[in-house]
Amino acid sequence: MHTIRHHPDFLPELSFVATVDEEIVGYIMYTRSCVREPSGATRPTITFGPVCVHPANQAQGIGSTLIRHSLEMARRMGHQAVIILGDPHHYCKQGFRNSADFGISNADGKYPAGQLLLELEPGFFHGITGSFFYSDAFQLDPEKVAEFDRSFPIKEKKWQPSQEIYSILSRA
Repeated sequence: MHTIRHHPDFLPELSFVATVDEEIVGYIMYTRSCVREPSGATRPTITFGPVCVHPANQAQGIGSTLIRHSLEMARRMGHQAVIILGDPHHYCKQGFRNSADFGISNADGKYPAGQLLLELEPGFFHGITGSFFYSDAFQLDPEKVAEFDRSFPIKEKKWQPSQEIYSILSRA
């Protein structure tokens, strides 16, 4: 996140925190992204992620509130579509649909079950097909990531079931 915040595609006006008793318990951030049509033309989109809520505060509507608020702000700012990779269980209730419904594949030409799209401007993708591309802000150097991680106290790394679900949905 610290690297993405310094990238030109980062959208600070769409980054929000949620607090409880003056403690940060949730966060959402956005970057620019795009869909490239077969002709080579691009359509601007935006992408959120990560969106996170502290485990002690999950299942209280905090993540949903962050998503709803930021989507409304994005709509007001004139953004026309949001594409994410995530668990449909969490995002379809916010109006997201599988990007295959719009003819939008991933960069590899595939249609992952977890690639979800929300038109903020209804009809924005009517008659358009193409491939979704994240900002290159997500092209992180693993060595720099490891170096940054070493600046914190050592914590046990864990694998959560939600990570496996995300992995499956991004490939399915």
